[in-house]
Amino acid sequence: MKPLRIALTKGRLEKTTVELLEKIGYNCDEVRNKGRRLILPVGDNDFEVVLAKAADVITYVEHGVCDLGVVGKDTILENGSSFYELLDLNFGKCRFALATKKDIDFYSGYNTNRT
Repeated sequence: MKPLRIALTKGRLEKTTVELLEKIGYNCDEVRNKGRRLILPVGDNDFEVVLAKAADVITYVEHGVCDLGVVGKDTILENGSSFYELLDLNFGKCRFALATKKDIDFYSGYNTNRT
């Protein structure tokens, strides 16, 4: 039987996901010391992590290359395919700042909640 494969976005989400996996008891030394490898065992071959760009995480899960994926909600929304979000991990949030000329109402014409 092949191990469960989790596609994981490289970068900030990778780091935080590895910390989460370690917190619940998995040995992620192979992921932390990955070198140039992109498919890495976790724990005692409990499952594998596949490192990929965000858009590729969606593709890998959609085509069955990976069983699950950890990717930003923005990537899911931008993709437009039908996916199930099993769990919001509550990390990887970002803030968006917009600069315009003084007295320009950038939001005019948009139905948005300005908070």
